[in-house]
Amino acid sequence: MSKSRGENRIANQDSTIIGGSVLQKGGWLEDGCLCIQNGKIHSITQGVVESPGYIGEIFDASGLYIIPGLIDTHTYGAGGYDTYGGADALLALRKVFPRYGVTAFLPSVPSLSCMEIENVANDCLTAMRNADPGANILGLFSEGVCVDPEKREAQVQNAKTCPVEHFVEILKRYADVFRIVTLAPENNECGTLLHACRKLGIIPKPFRSRLLIFV
Repeated sequence: MSKSRGENRIANQDSTIIGGSVLQKGGWLEDGCLCIQNGKIHSITQGVVESPGYIGEIFDASGLYIIPGLIDTHTYGAGGYDTYGGADALLALRKVFPRYGVTAFLPSVPSLSCMEIENVANDCLTAMRNADPGANILGLFSEGVCVDPEKREAQVQNAKTCPVEHFVEILKRYADVFRIVTLAPENNECGTLLHACRKLGIIPKPFRSRLLIFV
């Protein structure tokens, strides 16, 4: 029975992970045996399961932790790749994130020009359609154009942002790509963007606003 160590590896569609501490809803299961079939968890048991109980390739996770894949909902990149660096950069990020336990993510895009935002959306769509193994791209997190000028913070202060009416048209064209769009409620154009998000099924998120209080 051949085994391989599980660090920095992406499990195949059919595989078995043995020997690790499995995090479950009720706590940790020591010396766990997790079987994956057709890309989904088939069973979780304790102790060694003899072949033919194993499924596919075997990963030895002794001394390691087995946890549900993490979802990064707001990231600008990792491993030297930016989320708005083109489709190739997004595909590279799909390979980078699993090394850190992230199995799904939402690439983030700041308030940019209309052309730049649309280019990022198109690149994201291309990467989402790629079937290669890696972290799943769930769609875009867009730091929307309705921001409070006093709360731009990491945004480029002098950047030419996309007018709200044009941004809404981009949302319509890429409604299957955008998942979260931020806005500042005190911005006068917030209502237009909020209405569009609700109509398109995009999650509006208050952000970079003087009205937000964190406790």
